[in-house]
Amino acid sequence: MDRLVVDRRFWIVPLLFWTAVVAVSYGLNIRSLDRHISELTTNQGRFIFKMIEAMRIWNARHGGVYVFTDDDTPPNPYLDVPDRDIVTSQGQHLTLVNPAYMTRQLSRTVLAEAQVGLRLTSLNPLNPKNKPDAWEEGALREFEAGRYEKAETLDDEGRRTARYIGALTTRRDCLRCHEKQGYRLGDVRGGISVSFSAEPYIKASTPQRINTTAIHVAAWLLLVTMTLYALRQIRSRVLSLKRAEEEQHLLVVERTRELQREVWERNQAELRLRRLVDASGEGIYGIAADGSCTFCNPTACRLLGLQDVTAILGRDIHLLVSGGNEDLRARLDSYREGMAAHAESDAFRRADGSSFPVEYRIAPILAEGRVMGAVATFQDITVRKRTQAQVWMKANYDHLTGLPNRSLFHDRLERAVLHEARRQGQVAALFIDLDGFKAVNDRLGHEAGDALLKEAAHRIDGCIRESDTAARMGGDEFTVVLTEVADRQGVRHVAEKILASVAMPYRLPGGDARVSCSIGIALYPQDAETVTALLHRADKAMYLAKRSGKNAIMFHGDDATGGDGAAAEDA
Repeated sequence: MDRLVVDRRFWIVPLLFWTAVVAVSYGLNIRSLDRHISELTTNQGRFIFKMIEAMRIWNARHGGVYVFTDDDTPPNPYLDVPDRDIVTSQGQHLTLVNPAYMTRQLSRTVLAEAQVGLRLTSLNPLNPKNKPDAWEEGALREFEAGRYEKAETLDDEGRRTARYIGALTTRRDCLRCHEKQGYRLGDVRGGISVSFSAEPYIKASTPQRINTTAIHVAAWLLLVTMTLYALRQIRSRVLSLKRAEEEQHLLVVERTRELQREVWERNQAELRLRRLVDASGEGIYGIAADGSCTFCNPTACRLLGLQDVTAILGRDIHLLVSGGNEDLRARLDSYREGMAAHAESDAFRRADGSSFPVEYRIAPILAEGRVMGAVATFQDITVRKRTQAQVWMKANYDHLTGLPNRSLFHDRLERAVLHEARRQGQVAALFIDLDGFKAVNDRLGHEAGDALLKEAAHRIDGCIRESDTAARMGGDEFTVVLTEVADRQGVRHVAEKILASVAMPYRLPGGDARVSCSIGIALYPQDAETVTALLHRADKAMYLAKRSGKNAIMFHGDDATGGDGAAAEDA
């Protein structure tokens, strides 16, 4: 690990990691936006198809309708039924318009008035004009395999065109015209193809694409800057610690060897060692073979909370520092077996009973194969621990609001789902998006926007229990995990509290403001059995809440609609 920090060539690894994370996040956001556009165009195409299908069904149920013939509506040469053309008692010529002919006539009007293309098509058309193009033919063959609709957005001479085609199945009313072609009830005879420009939908998403790109670029720059700064600081500290550790280690080894080689010069060697040890920034103490303390430098006395070195000389120092912890005592006393001991992180007790984190080393003193005692060094690593904790906080908490970030939120949601799965309980995931935040941010500035986000985060966190989790996912999006959920009503109650709290006025730098929020809710395990699916459905419910007028609560499934429809295909 130290090598990764000291050698700058390895710094590319975390930078590549953050680049990959941001790139993946950006790709997922853009894909989500593209899927949203696809859903909008598909729904629009499906709606137009259903409208045309409904008119066709009405026409078929009434056996067609008679209209006046003119240049735009001549008799249908492909309709072979009795009484196709009639003359009224006043001498007016009428022709029978079946569903197919009506659809072709409507397609001209729809194209002219709404710029939406409509086409009847079939793999076995009576009218050659209904022959499918390549895309329609592929869809029709998929219909024969059991599919009933297809939608895509295609490039058409530099412009994006949304295309939709729905299957037309043979109904009882349709057999009057199509039984001659060999169709039976329920057969797929063809489809209605709908095409229209997707450019308005794409243009509407442009601001969001720009915003997403800007956020990810800013996030990448911030992460790279913070990583480089942290690596520089850690490298400097590691190098300093290594130099100090090497110097101290060499010093202790040198003194220990002198003690082992020249027992008769012990007093003089201890005097020289004492001077060096007393000046050391690490705590150092000596132990006799029976475990009694033979010396203790000022740093060790200070760290152990001893008023004077005489308070510990001749006493069992490991009894003090272990504080009754038998496992620690066994590790410290391993020198009795002639083994060295080292721990990068452990805890010593002070004289007042309090504890503090340390890194220690114990080297046995051997003479003629016998353990004469040991020398121990230790240092207070409180600052190191605090630095590590700060690094962990930065990695898991949002720097602006102080709420858990996306990473910690996912971890807590997974833990909550596992816990509730064992006890067969419920978990609620809430996706919260502020309504009107961008307008406030644009009007009052980023400082006011940041203040609003912090206050909104505080209000959301204040509406939930300590056992629940509120997190900021980024931008003006927040999430909440509710554990031990009793029923939907309880979840709605919490959501309504959040809705009311967020909607209260905000006093911000530059003026007062109001925002609302849209909340989407999904429940585990009713709505989803995995964390990914649960979040996706809560997020989808939130978007439905926004589309319903904002400042609303939407559970997953509240938008479900059912319907049936049959289609009649034509020539």
